[in-house]
Amino acid sequence: MASAGTVYILINGGTGSAAAEFAAIVRSNKRGIFIGREAGGGYYGNCSLATPVLTLPHSGIRLAVPLGRYELAVSPGEAAGHGVIPEHQTEDLLLDRDRELETCFDLIRNTK
Repeated sequence: MASAGTVYILINGGTGSAAAEFAAIVRSNKRGIFIGREAGGGYYGNCSLATPVLTLPHSGIRLAVPLGRYELAVSPGEAAGHGVIPEHQTEDLLLDRDRELETCFDLIRNTK
């Protein structure tokens, strides 16, 4: 149950880069309640920075190779290889509705 002053954060697969890092820090410090779908960036960090694309000479297959790795100072305990997983998960079954926002408003209305 949420309380007055609770911070709600809406996330989904598009929550990547700095937004995913922000979500991981908020989760680690227990400063908010997440609504939506799993964040697109990793909880423990990511591989990024300059990412050259290499083309293999015989097959023509193109590979993106990140040159840097970030590790976040977060609490252990979350599943490795995943982004932040919301406490209140939603699904986009109807394209004309914002299920994350509706869930957020429902939680706010039901806060005592």
